[in-house]
Amino acid sequence: MADSDFYSLPFDQQVEIFNNLPSLPAPEGVEPDYDHPRARNDVTIAVTVVGLAFTTVLFALRVYSRLFIVKKVRLEDCECLSIL
Repeated sequence: MADSDFYSLPFDQQVEIFNNLPSLPAPEGVEPDYDHPRARNDVTIAVTVVGLAFTTVLFALRVYSRLFIVKKVRLEDCECLSIL
């Protein structure tokens, strides 16, 4: 179907065509499940927890080094706290 033919169709028929066509065919050996797609919530939670723990440890090391080793607190240290 040429583009000009598609645009000459009524809107309802255009919607029907789009609703019945997948965006891309599934790879060989894969059966798509459009009704109940797999969620990756467990991976998302794990990555978030690891990232938050890593960031907290690095922030604690920075605060410790600024307060007890350098013994100076500057504006960028306060900005670092506001970002976290």
